[in-house]
Amino acid sequence: MSDSNHEQIREQRLQELRANAGDDPIFSVQLEASLKREKQREQSDAWRSGLLFQNQVSLGRVGVFFSSPAINESHAISAGLAGQLLVQYDRMYVELATRNERRLTDGVRRKKGSSPPELMLTGTPKGSFGLELVPKPETDAQLGRSHAESIRELGEILVRLARSEGNLDAIVSNIPPKVVQAAKTFFGLLAKHHAEVRFTFDNRASERLNLKQIVMISEALQKSTEQETKDYVGVFRGLCNDSHYFDFQPENEAVITGKADDLLNENDCTRIDQFKNKRCIATILKSVVVNLSGQKNTTYILLDVKPIEGTAAKQKEFEFGESSSGDESSTS
Repeated sequence: MSDSNHEQIREQRLQELRANAGDDPIFSVQLEASLKREKQREQSDAWRSGLLFQNQVSLGRVGVFFSSPAINESHAISAGLAGQLLVQYDRMYVELATRNERRLTDGVRRKKGSSPPELMLTGTPKGSFGLELVPKPETDAQLGRSHAESIRELGEILVRLARSEGNLDAIVSNIPPKVVQAAKTFFGLLAKHHAEVRFTFDNRASERLNLKQIVMISEALQKSTEQETKDYVGVFRGLCNDSHYFDFQPENEAVITGKADDLLNENDCTRIDQFKNKRCIATILKSVVVNLSGQKNTTYILLDVKPIEGTAAKQKEFEFGESSSGDESSTS
């Protein structure tokens, strides 16, 4: 029988004895104290084994622990560095969870007013500097399970990236561009501060990334990925309701084809599609991944569309000609 089974039997026996003791002024107090010590010991064992969050496992919880010269002997860390790392981790989670959420709902976007996935910081454990993270609870059980899987998946993605060893192209191609963007900054911060990181999961063994792995992936992402967010002036050609692919014709440039950002809700897409065949300003994230042979794979993410300042410019529509059909010009 394993140690964990022994512990469960011991705690169960103590609970039975406590129930039988009733209001006994001596035994009830002693058994309450024994139960408390048992739970404290279980929590201590959980920390040492690297398995966090023994309760509410279904929420999906992850711990991210850092070690570096930037963390002094009292296990403190620069508030600025901790904040920057947390911001990037939050961005990665929100993007990944939103992508997975849309896959779960067959591409259906959130309704207006519904909040996107959110990452919750539950604490900073003592003994080393770390962040305990959990998804914001959802009333929808299926959605909650999806977010739980997303927070675990994010840790696994970061480990796979750092251990890619020449297989970076294949891994990056399956990650949302905005997750790659934040991961690039996240690993860059760790490398700059000579920090190592350990991920602990609620459903599997922990994973540690050493400084060499972190420096290598930071340099690889710097060399192989380029990203730029830019405002383009031109004509919005349309947004497909089902696939959410879009076409945009910038002035004096080739047509840009890509997908709407996963964070845009249903009402955002309806609002954006009202700019169809009109001059406007499109905010687009351009991502370029350079593979080992030097070939570039470019993707575009539509972040927003807004009118051009000035009534005349705002109302001016693209001249397609009388013989052209607006439906033929839009994305199908």
